[in-house]
Amino acid sequence: MLLRIADPATGLIPELGPAKREEPNDPYQADNYIKIDALAGLPILWWAYSETKDEKYLAAANRHMRSAIARFIEPDGSALQQLWLDPKTGNVLGIGTSQGYGGNSRWSRGLAWVLDGFPDAYKATKDLKYLEVFRRSTKYLTENLPEDFVPWTDFDNQAVIWRYRDTSAAALCAYGLLRMSELDPDRELANRDRKFAIRILNSLVDHYLAPVGDSDPRPEGMLSHASYVKDVSGEYIWGNFGLMQALCWLQHKGIHRE
Repeated sequence: MLLRIADPATGLIPELGPAKREEPNDPYQADNYIKIDALAGLPILWWAYSETKDEKYLAAANRHMRSAIARFIEPDGSALQQLWLDPKTGNVLGIGTSQGYGGNSRWSRGLAWVLDGFPDAYKATKDLKYLEVFRRSTKYLTENLPEDFVPWTDFDNQAVIWRYRDTSAAALCAYGLLRMSELDPDRELANRDRKFAIRILNSLVDHYLAPVGDSDPRPEGMLSHASYVKDVSGEYIWGNFGLMQALCWLQHKGIHRE
């Protein structure tokens, strides 16, 4: 199905699929957009290629990746969330974020989907372009996190009425850093990324796992302060998934807290 719904002009795979793209030739139709979030679905294509050796799966995944690099990834390594494209040329007609600060602001989980998705792409292809983008986005992350290593909902958020953290973005970034630390040929850089990921995870475990405070009624071990959209904060499955996967990865490698 991913092959079938790929945009013919760009190769990008729309998050909502054909069922919601009621007017695919109308670039301004409300649901005719593509998000950076679609990177989360590409492991299916990498897996399909590894199982079948059918080049169509590899080609579709690579086309989406390269189109995403050209359209979603900024020169400084940050990521846009949502684009409206000309259906004939693939040119960008509009930029937005439905979950971040607004306009072309850098929604933090958009960067998390980059750091989560590019290790799989590099592992499957050994394409140095994917490694270069990952390093650039990692640099942006390390230079723009607050002191406890958990980003705000949006890196450009200047408002105060819903300036929430997003622990889910932090967890996904950490998991991506750990996986790429095993693949990056620059072992010094890989070791630095691994240590940074561990610092993020330590902060999440120490400060953001429920119960947070004596009066917190939530069950033990839930990742709190994840952000879904703007001021909607809570516990979401992708954040808990990223944290658990990262902790299991460390355990598998025999890396334990001192």
